Amino acid sequence: MKALFQILIFLILLKDLALTAEVKLIDIPEPVIKTFINLITQIKANTSRYEKIDQLLREMMKTKTFESVEAKTDEKGNLLIVARPARKISRITGRGNTAINQDEIIKILGLDLNESFDRKQVLEGTQKLKNKYTDLGFINTVITVDFRTEPENKIAIELNITEGPECFIKEFKFDVKNPFLATRLRSIAKKFVKQRFSANILSDFQAKANEEFIADNSRYLNASLSAPQIDFNASYSEVTISYSVTDPYKIEFLFKGNNSSKMDDDSLRRAIDPDSLAQLGYNITTEATSRVKDHYLNAGYAQVSVNPQVKQYEDPPRREIHFYIEEGPRVEIRKFYIQGQISRPPQYYSDFITDHSSDLVKKGLYNERDLERGYKNLVTELRNQGFFRARIQSASLLEGPKRQWVDIQISLYEGPLTAIQDINFSGNRSFSEEELSAALTIKKNGPLHLNQLEESIETLRQFYFNKGYLEMQILGSADTLVSYNKTSTLATIMFKILEGPRITVNSIIIDGNDQTKNSVILRELKFKLGEPLTPAAIETSVNNLQRLGLFSKIEIETFEKGTSTGPRTVIIRLAEKNPGLFKFGMGVANEINLNARGYVGVSYRNLLGTARSVSLRLEQDKAIAPLQGKTLDYGADFLNNKITAGYFEPFIQLPFDTVVDGRVNVTRSQLIASYPTTLLQKTDVRESNSVEFLLEKTFTPNIKLIWALYGFSHDSKFFVYEPPRSVEDVARIGPSVDFDYRDDIFNPTKGQFIRLNLDYSSPWIGSTNTIEFIRTATTLSHYQPIKPGWVWANSVRGGYVRNLSTYPYVHPLNNTLYSGVPYAQLFSLGTRSTIRGFDPSLELIPRLDEIKANLAGVTIPSDFAITDFKLKDETYFYLVKSEIRFPIYGAVGGAIFYDGGAVVIPNFRFEKEYRHSAGVGLRFVTPVGPVNFELAYKLNPIETSSTNPDYHESKYQFHFSIGSF
Repeated sequence: MKALFQILIFLILLKDLALTAEVKLIDIPEPVIKTFINLITQIKANTSRYEKIDQLLREMMKTKTFESVEAKTDEKGNLLIVARPARKISRITGRGNTAINQDEIIKILGLDLNESFDRKQVLEGTQKLKNKYTDLGFINTVITVDFRTEPENKIAIELNITEGPECFIKEFKFDVKNPFLATRLRSIAKKFVKQRFSANILSDFQAKANEEFIADNSRYLNASLSAPQIDFNASYSEVTISYSVTDPYKIEFLFKGNNSSKMDDDSLRRAIDPDSLAQLGYNITTEATSRVKDHYLNAGYAQVSVNPQVKQYEDPPRREIHFYIEEGPRVEIRKFYIQGQISRPPQYYSDFITDHSSDLVKKGLYNERDLERGYKNLVTELRNQGFFRARIQSASLLEGPKRQWVDIQISLYEGPLTAIQDINFSGNRSFSEEELSAALTIKKNGPLHLNQLEESIETLRQFYFNKGYLEMQILGSADTLVSYNKTSTLATIMFKILEGPRITVNSIIIDGNDQTKNSVILRELKFKLGEPLTPAAIETSVNNLQRLGLFSKIEIETFEKGTSTGPRTVIIRLAEKNPGLFKFGMGVANEINLNARGYVGVSYRNLLGTARSVSLRLEQDKAIAPLQGKTLDYGADFLNNKITAGYFEPFIQLPFDTVVDGRVNVTRSQLIASYPTTLLQKTDVRESNSVEFLLEKTFTPNIKLIWALYGFSHDSKFFVYEPPRSVEDVARIGPSVDFDYRDDIFNPTKGQFIRLNLDYSSPWIGSTNTIEFIRTATTLSHYQPIKPGWVWANSVRGGYVRNLSTYPYVHPLNNTLYSGVPYAQLFSLGTRSTIRGFDPSLELIPRLDEIKANLAGVTIPSDFAITDFKLKDETYFYLVKSEIRFPIYGAVGGAIFYDGGAVVIPNFRFEKEYRHSAGVGLRFVTPVGPVNFELAYKLNPIETSSTNPDYHESKYQFHFSIGSF
């Protein structure tokens, strides 16, 4: 409207303007000029000049690049098109706010720093903020907004907030003629008194009241609260809330004549589903009667009759609905008789009806409505197969004695099979009929299947879209595209096409990248100047930009959308995230002892606007108390620590026009590797100093390849408070591939995840001379929603390790272990993330005493720890985990689970190779992080051990943790 008003004033002022006056463009970027060069040329040529000026102003404002665009004349009569570039939001500050912090204010406003300033959007956000204050009980909050202009075409938004007093609920009053219900409502309301007043509080109270109305011991199904009467005191610091209640009668359902054992009173009440009947008034009786009858019909009682009678009492107020039932027998379907003009054996049609009606019909029981569904599905299937005139002409019943069974007689007219006589196209200027026909699923002279016709419509659209015709349309629907001959045996299909322009990239404008360099954004785009713009190119470009993790908003569109212009300007609108990130977390867990743990991390993405990033993370974990009556072993309170520094380098150009991302991670860690199981053993610690160089290639949003270009780890083992007893180097290379189709990587509810990993280690790339091996690992996870909130999660893992070293397994001088695959590269089970129900300090799979028992002929030192074991030949493992997760109440959820698996070393004998457990879990979210409780029972515990007489397994293990890591 502003631009239109300006143009009207301009037209009045230019009434006598000479048509030869010069046109000047002020503060308009060159890419925008290129975009509208045709309009500008027409204005200069005086072609429909005033209309074109109006169009230019409107189109330029649509780009959201300018805060205002106006047309005016100078003293010489020249036409000036003056643009004011959109200002960016530099900062958002609040003053006077105590109930809502600064970050929350920005979130409520819905604004991002460095995005284009829009006064209307700011004022709308301010209203949202005021509504939030009202929800928090600040009824009289006043908010004013100041806009401060700053250098570099930026603007600061300052909010002056006067919160006012908080308003609390003083009391609830109820006008209800049922004293029992009045007492219950006052009891519910008592929990809300003295709370902050807000619309949410009222909503919560009304929800609790409605729950009381439909509770099993209440059933005030027609009762309802009136709109609340709200009375504030003079200072708006207290409020009294009054309600009246209509129809406060308790509803009871009573049954007579329900003689079947499967039709007891409780099952009929469940069929009525009283909760869903609330507020239906006197229609409750009609609806409840219908549900009781449907329940019988769905069970095969085709002759049931249900007659209701209502009785009302005033003291106490209640309404009884009596159902008088005559059940009759269940009716069986004895046989189908299919006759008429059909092309296949009758059994085909009767089987289809049976399979596509209902479970009841599959069991051989009669239900009229279910059979009608089966008839309809049969006709639909036949028409999809090309029998377009198919129909059920009649369906009748032949009843047995006392109608205990029925035969069903169906007269079916299948009709002729419709063939495609011809496929024609109109409006196709850019492609021949042969090219378009090749893109279709349906073919000339083939049968006409409706589902294939729908597929062909979509493939034709995609054919055009992939060529750059983004606005192509097929006029009409599948029904209107087809015409038939008189007998419906032949069909002609006419695709009426509106091609629209072939859209190519004429220029690219990037908006919102105050920090990120244009070159970083441009290199992630899958379209270039002069190329056609396709949906696939746009989608891949958005995914590539999202992968950088730099932007909170990404939009790609063209300026000239909806016009006949082919060469278009593509505008990329971005909102940048804060590049700096600081995170920390704390918690406790009982993996072995009661451990306190924490982490702190800092990262900075987008160094110098290049999308490069650096990160640093420190993790610590320390035992603070023993569990299950044990005492802390010597050294068990060692401070586990790990520090990792990372660097990310995007867009590394490799040969053959291949582009990958690179990562470098440097890690130092000291972690307890094993706990003592006897008095002679000590707490064993593994210190690792490692560096890894990774190359990453994202092929699609779901498929990612990670290649370990080179990884090197210098590892040492020592007992707590003692010097290192062994040192070894492990260098590795190899790929890892992820196929991730989960809907959420942190809390998936559906989809699949697959990871394949392969590592190779050898002295020629830096490992210790006695270390050479190959290692593979695979994970397959599937998440299946069962019903709202319920998820069935299944996971299968497996792995294989093969020793390739040619050095002797046993040292020739002292007969101790010499070469082989280090224990850190092998597999073990019995932890919370593998098989729950085991104590990892004593019951790790395999156990130390089992390993030692299989090392015949090897000298084993008295302080031999499980981390000293080396693999001579090969090993593999497999693990199965299945878990059903379900909601309990609010943020509280539960789970039942099963874990099972085995570690296999050929020629090693373990007491029980396959170990498994089952249990239940409870999970909920708290202000300090998620809390997890799990109780797991061993399904095949070892009662007595042949390798260690003192070893006794517990029957169960309790796991819990607080915090997220």
